[in-house]
Amino acid sequence: MIKAVLLDLDDTLIRTDTVAFTQRYLEKLGHSLREELAAPPDVIPRLVALYKDIQATDNPGETLYERTVSGLAAITDSAPMSVEAAFARFYADVYPALCESIQVEPAAVPLLERLFAAGYQVVIATNPALPIEAIQQRMAAGCIPAYPFALITSMQTMHFGKPDPAYYEEIRGLLDQRAAEMVMVGDDYHNDIQSAAAAGLHTYHLGPGGLAQFLEQVRAGWLDTLADTTRPDSVLLNRLRVFPAVVDSLKRTATAEMIQRCPDVDEWSMRDVICHLRDYEVAQNQVHLKRVAAEDNPFIAADYDPWAGAFSYPDTPVDKAFAEFASPR
Repeated sequence: MIKAVLLDLDDTLIRTDTVAFTQRYLEKLGHSLREELAAPPDVIPRLVALYKDIQATDNPGETLYERTVSGLAAITDSAPMSVEAAFARFYADVYPALCESIQVEPAAVPLLERLFAAGYQVVIATNPALPIEAIQQRMAAGCIPAYPFALITSMQTMHFGKPDPAYYEEIRGLLDQRAAEMVMVGDDYHNDIQSAAAAGLHTYHLGPGGLAQFLEQVRAGWLDTLADTTRPDSVLLNRLRVFPAVVDSLKRTATAEMIQRCPDVDEWSMRDVICHLRDYEVAQNQVHLKRVAAEDNPFIAADYDPWAGAFSYPDTPVDKAFAEFASPR
């Protein structure tokens, strides 16, 4: 049973002409960075290469935005705060004019109205290579109302991007849904369909009929016909990769009081759970994995002892515990 519908944005919900738009965007961004930060002439090729390197290297403790800012700071020999300020000015002063070329997709609002009325979680699953400000401006230019989306993927919210299947696994973890309960809809076969299917999601590739044809399929009850998918083994590997990033996102959205609060007298707080994940990862998981790799037929016993170090958890900073959990992964 489908519970969440993931929708690509550009050339799916809005008419962007992505290739031409991206070329104009990079030209304007390069000019702005050279003016604001005295960036080198080849700043855009280096920024594109930086983003590819970021995608190729897992770092569950930093968002795509944080890694891009620090990388661009190194390229331009600037402070990260200066890079963030330059980004803010560019997206406030220059980017809106770029969005004037975006056209409305007539089927978008009727589709969204129907999905929300039916109670689905709806995600704007756009490639998170840009900040949320840029995505919201494109949505506004395409006349997409401010619906209560379950998630809008952006540089600030995501640790993985398209076409990595881990991007879809991260969305799954944030929504707390099964992959078989989600469907991805988009125009790009590589970014939207192939990688989503590798993550175990249902998919719908927009053909010549575009979004209007998908809307007709929804009206005809197609979403109700989707059965459980067979989960590829790669899904489990992606889940292991992504789980620390989902924990990081949950930690970021919680207040200090929420992180320390125990839901009941005999229950652990979020901080305690993260400390336990760290301890179990180091003392159990890593030890077991080394035995599996080194021995022909290892006997892996479960440890049912209450965790001995739990008394020290209240004195442990949650960010330190998370870093020590994520690092061995």
